[in-house]
Amino acid sequence: MRSTSQILFQEALATAIQITERLGTTLADDIVLVRDLRGRIRPVLPTKPQGHGLQQYRDALARELGAYGFEPGRVVLDEPDKLYGAHFVR
Repeated sequence: MRSTSQILFQEALATAIQITERLGTTLADDIVLVRDLRGRIRPVLPTKPQGHGLQQYRDALARELGAYGFEPGRVVLDEPDKLYGAHFVR
């Protein structure tokens, strides 16, 4: 595995997808990965997740995405209405 300080922009999305497939699918069926203007990636979950897997998912994303992630407490958005307004399209 590459050091997180050396992850490249073009590798970050593929890494986030791999982590989501490995750990995120236990939290929700529909996960949207959003990349902001700085290139940082975070998942948006349709509902607030429950269970032990959330912390593992947060930690893995924060650790492996490096500069293209967020700290564990801010990495997962679980209130899509705040991101999309009142309309969450499925």
